[in-house]
Amino acid sequence: MPPRTNDFQALVFFLRQELGGDAATYTESALVKDPDGGEREIDILIEGEVAGTPIKVAIECNGEARKRSVGWVEQMAGKYRDLKIDKVVLVAKAGFTSQAEKKADRLGFETLTYQEAEAEEAGPRVLFGPSLALIEARTQIDAVHVQVSPPSGEAKVIRAEPGHLLFFGDGEEASSFLDFITQLRRTPGFLRGLFQAPPPSPDERIAIEWPAPRVKRHSNGVEEPLALRWEETEDLHEVGHVRVILRARITRAPVALRGGRIGSQGFRWGNATVGDGRALLVIPDGQSVAWVRSDAGDMRLATDDGADQYSEAGGVDADIDGHPG
Repeated sequence: MPPRTNDFQALVFFLRQELGGDAATYTESALVKDPDGGEREIDILIEGEVAGTPIKVAIECNGEARKRSVGWVEQMAGKYRDLKIDKVVLVAKAGFTSQAEKKADRLGFETLTYQEAEAEEAGPRVLFGPSLALIEARTQIDAVHVQVSPPSGEAKVIRAEPGHLLFFGDGEEASSFLDFITQLRRTPGFLRGLFQAPPPSPDERIAIEWPAPRVKRHSNGVEEPLALRWEETEDLHEVGHVRVILRARITRAPVALRGGRIGSQGFRWGNATVGDGRALLVIPDGQSVAWVRSDAGDMRLATDDGADQYSEAGGVDADIDGHPG
């Protein structure tokens, strides 16, 4: 996560990313050059295009308990006077004084204020109730078994090694098996199997299986099956079922959500202690996603079945248990 940030800034950052989609790039605590050769930090920088013209939008966030005064707005005006920014948005958790609002409007700055709301009133209850739990799972993979199908002959199961290379059907190299497994551990299928398995004891192993995975080819973005070369032959063996044997340590951290609104966007958010660190959870209204920031990094948890949420980052798996209580 950015070295200089806070929960309120992270909240605004997640909401803007979710609403803006992939049409722009979003950078938190961005450093931009000023005309004198120095660097100025912008809380959130959005870069995109409108009708083919590049634009830059800067967002400044203030989470203090007192309303922002005209002095703060003037401070922002001085900061952006010499920066090449097309639009400035000021977001204050406590709002603005009337004088500050007038000054911002005259300067062409947009102002947004955080409004508290009841968690039960914020967003649909179908996917998320007013109380959730973040689950941390630290995993260690012991073995990966792969079913391969040679061009001729019967399918067989082999033990995959990290150094094995994977290919597409035409022989183009796709990735190493180590990179492949790293990505596979981030999929909903892997994490669903992990969290639906019986709670393991420290020495107990869990086996997770799923059908032949497909990987997007960078050149065309099309998902294709994978193959590997085996037994020192140049023949490609198509990868079938994958079975991962692992050990896991799972802990659950309750999250009491509070509701809020910034501008027209409602959301719920809350904090939890996960393992040895602290996590922030943000759920935008009307979206089947949640965002989590923890010591492991930022995670966007997207539903694929309308019930549970799964994601992973930095070796820490995170699940949302969406049942009230």
